[in-house]
Amino acid sequence: MTTELDQSPMHDRSPMMDLLQSSTVAGPDDAERLLPGLDEAIATAAASAQPPSGRHRRFAWGLGAVAAAAVVAFVLLPHGPPPAQPLERDLVQSGSGRDIVLLEGVNLRVEGSGSVGGTTRHPVLSWDQGALGVEVTPGAVEGLAVHTAEGAVHITGTAFSVTRDALGTHVDVHRGSVDVACTDQPAQALTEGDGTTCLPTTAGGLLGRAHALEDQDADTGLVVQTLEHAAARGPSGALAHEICLGRGLGLRKLKRIGEAQVVVAACLDGQAGGRQQDLMLLAVELAIQAEDCGAVGDHIEALGALGPPLRARCDAIGSP
Repeated sequence: MTTELDQSPMHDRSPMMDLLQSSTVAGPDDAERLLPGLDEAIATAAASAQPPSGRHRRFAWGLGAVAAAAVVAFVLLPHGPPPAQPLERDLVQSGSGRDIVLLEGVNLRVEGSGSVGGTTRHPVLSWDQGALGVEVTPGAVEGLAVHTAEGAVHITGTAFSVTRDALGTHVDVHRGSVDVACTDQPAQALTEGDGTTCLPTTAGGLLGRAHALEDQDADTGLVVQTLEHAAARGPSGALAHEICLGRGLGLRKLKRIGEAQVVVAACLDGQAGGRQQDLMLLAVELAIQAEDCGAVGDHIEALGALGPPLRARCDAIGSP
């Protein structure tokens, strides 16, 4: 295809073609189509200015070509943010933490395990266990979320940390603000210096939290309350027996003997589980403390070799 620009003695088509194709995303056909319009625009601009001479003419032409190329680049190059790209990677780091640049403006401190999904505009981190630090420069992404089994954290530009362990999911805000939505609870807004914990939502998770609290020498009342929440989830089998035994032992420690007896008796009257013998032994110990062994005779017999000493203790109740 031949254009008027090709025929003009003032212009060299090859440098202009090169400039169009190297400075824009224009292909050969696009450049051929745009050259006549550029020639007209440059001629109009030249007519309205004082005619340059010598090296000034060459300099003016160079400026005109660059300006024209800039106009073409503005027209042809894509506008706005680049399209979102899917994200998919694992985050695993044992021992000391590791710093990861997930995206420009999104930095992570990983000490545990999880994964990344979502897109480059809306990253979604699924965190399984351990500590995760997140720092997002405002405007770097349109949104970012961290999900655990207990809740979700949503932010746009902030720095915060998420720790998931046997106690649940704990969120601390170091800068900016976040929205934390614990499972089955309304979202709450946290700002710099705030923190919150989303509790486990399953019976097994709550039993694990109770054990962790015991390891930390937490208040026995809090341990018992956690186990009561676990029992309310309707566990069965061995899990139900573990929770029942923990509740009975905790209530006994709190000297709430009558409540402990009711809990243990209900568990023994229900389905079988792996802690049957331990529950029967606890039932007899509670009866001895209550100085009333009338309802635990069958348990004493079922305990075999452990039975005779317990029977002797029951017989001694009330003796001088």
